[in-house]
Parts: sequence; C-alpha cells; structure tokens
Amino acid sequence: MSIKLIAHRIDKDQRSKEISHFLREKLISDSEDAQRLLAELRKALSRKSHPGQFAEEAGEKPTFQLRLERYMKAMTDKEFITLSHDLTKLLEKGMKEQVMATGGFVVFAEHKLAEDTLLLVALLSTEARTTFDAQMNPIASATLDFDHLRHGVRVRHAGVATNEPGLLQFVAQKADGVSDYFREFLGCEKLPDTSAQGRLLISVLDEVAKEHGLDIEEANSALHNYWQQCRKEDKDLSLTGLANLLNPDNPEGILSSLNDEKYGLPGNFAPPPKRVMDSLINFSYSANGLKLQLNKVKWADKISVNKTTVQIKNAPPELIAKLQEEILT
Repeated sequence: MSIKLIAHRIDKDQRSKEISHFLREKLISDSEDAQRLLAELRKALSRKSHPGQFAEEAGEKPTFQLRLERYMKAMTDKEFITLSHDLTKLLEKGMKEQVMATGGFVVFAEHKLAEDTLLLVALLSTEARTTFDAQMNPIASATLDFDHLRHGVRVRHAGVATNEPGLLQFVAQKADGVSDYFREFLGCEKLPDTSAQGRLLISVLDEVAKEHGLDIEEANSALHNYWQQCRKEDKDLSLTGLANLLNPDNPEGILSSLNDEKYGLPGNFAPPPKRVMDSLINFSYSANGLKLQLNKVKWADKISVNKTTVQIKNAPPELIAKLQEEILT
C-alpha cells in the first residue's frame, strides 16, 4: 500500500504553559515499520472514533477544512509536508493555554482506499514497558500507546468540499481541567442524526454474518436488543460491544470485520432512530393493493410459504373476525 507518512513532536508538560515543537522536514520512508505504524493507527481510529462533520458557522469554513482543501488541489509530497507543519502549529496554538494538556507525537498519514483517499491525524503519547536487553537484563522501553488513543481523526477526501455528514470520524476525549481543544482544532461536531450510520451498520452486519457463519436473524435480533439497551441507558452504540454480544468467546475476528475501512463505520455513535433500527425485526410489504407488516421475531415461526400460498398459524382472533366480516362473507 502506497502511503504518505510523517510525524512531528509537540513538547509540553502537564501543569505547564511552556510549549514548543519539533517539525520533521521529510516524509518517513515506506517500509514494514511504517506500514505497521499505519495499521496500528487505522485500527485505533476505527475502534474509538465517532462520526462527524465540519462545523461551518455563518458560512465560514474552519481552518482545518480550508487548509485541507488547499492541499487537495496539488497532493504532492511537498504540499503534504507543508500541510502537516501548518496543522501541527495550529494544534500547538490550541494546546498552549491548556495547562493540564500534555504534548506528544503528531502523526499524519495518507493512504488510498478504493477510489477515495483517507487522511489520518493523531496525537500519540508513549507507554513505558519493560523488556530485556541482549544480556537479558530488564530495561524500560517506551512505545507508542495506541490502546489509549485520546485524539485523532480520519477524513475522507471525497466528502471534504461538500462537508458530507460522516466525512470525518474523530476521537476527542476530554480530560479534567482540559477543554475540548482537539475538536476545536478540527473545527468539527458530532452528527445530530445517525440514521445513515444505522442503515450502514444493518447492511454491513449482513455481510459480516455471512463471512463468519452467523445466523443473520439471530445477529439482527442481537443488534436490535443492544440498540434498545444503549438507547435506554443513553450511551453510544459501540462496535466493540456488538462484537462481544455476537461472539463472546472470540469477538476479535468479528470486530475486525466490522471495523474494516471499506465499510466506513465509526467505532461509536449515538443510537440511531427507532424507524431505522426496527427494520431489523419488522417485515413490511406493500404492492397491488396489499399491505402487510409484521414483527419477524414474533411471527417468523408462524408463517409458512408454499409456492403461491402464504399460511398464518395462530392468527389473532381479531384478524380472522375482520377478514370474515370484510372479505370472506
């Protein structure tokens, strides 16, 4: 996979207003290590992200969007480096007055996905781990902490100019004493309506169920129950939570499939409207003067089909009486 990759550093200690940066001047060469870094970044963003779009106020586009549009006119390596410099400085400006904020490595990556191009930006910290040196002495080793990614974004180039809902998926977690500076840096907002994400999830679940040999009706029912629970508890619907429900013993394979970038699903989003999610358990048919709606969970085992005949077992007495009164007499 051909990629553009570069990283910079913002130096800032917690409880300090002192801040500085180091900007790399060349792209990172494409290598196994670079591809591994990109894979970890894509995975972390997919699992933690929320759907959003740029917050255009009074017709004014945010700086991040304007700067990205300017880069997209050329898309050269030189312009990518300049874009990363400008955005790192913009992020630093937003962090400057955040006394409790800490610096880190600002990673920029761009890669192709089918006919589209994705830009990934993340602020990464390090995690201290213990390993052994050549003489088998325990030593401290600092590694990039993807598991606790707090700030990042994935942007689809194709949706930037028109600011399509869901064109960006972002991670912007607030900490005590720190404002939502990363979302302000992006100039973005969460989507108020996640109907599109709900419809996409239903479609993706059908493919993922086939891929992993799951019963699609059981998978749909599990999703509907999980959606009801999230709605009741006023919490986001999470692909990680869904994967754990679908296969508690080995959720990782299902989660990886749900998180595949080709689908474009965010890792977390507000429960979609009832009208969208009830399609998981309701059947609806309307044509030639006949309209039929039923709950698949309650009625699937009571309906049999044989060539051109549909039979309903244990039909409600009210329905039978109505048919006898209106049609059969």
